[in-house]
Amino acid sequence: MVKGHARQTFAKNLKRLRQQRGLTQQSLATATGLTPMYISNLERCINNVSLDNMERIAQALSADLFTMLIEVPEDSTPPEDGKSRKRAPRQAIGKCPPED
Repeated sequence: MVKGHARQTFAKNLKRLRQQRGLTQQSLATATGLTPMYISNLERCINNVSLDNMERIAQALSADLFTMLIEVPEDSTPPEDGKSRKRAPRQAIGKCPPED
């Protein structure tokens, strides 16, 4: 297992679910009692997250905590207009370890 793999998976799922639900970092922060900076840092793998905060975030996103920790292929969510889109590869940002 890659060091930080669970944190990286949580970060990706946090951002994906937040965006799917149309929430800003500010609105999620308000719903959880956390700060927008903390949410941003979690999404970029800068901060570790406690189990208590993981539960608060999952609840605010109407997701099971388990869902936040499982890998979901990036192409698994179809675009809202139903059309297929290819994305340009992204470069790593923040301190997330590289995927193997």
